[in-house]
Amino acid sequence: MTVASWASMAFSVQDWLRHRMHNAPFQLVIELPRVYAAAHQKGDQNDLIQLAGVVGMIGGILPGVASRPLCQGSCRLG
Repeated sequence: MTVASWASMAFSVQDWLRHRMHNAPFQLVIELPRVYAAAHQKGDQNDLIQLAGVVGMIGGILPGVASRPLCQGSCRLG
């Protein structure tokens, strides 16, 4: 995957949200991916890099983000 494909996916998500949310405010919750030691991993850990790239693009292009708090451990929404 390239940065251009990350952007393409992010713009598709933005368009999908626009049709469903219109101008209503919403919260975007992003889970921070975790890489495990080889003995404990499931699947291709390189997929996390691609996922993080797309999620980063989505977070960057969405309008009206008032803040981008970073939660570690348990986060409370609302």
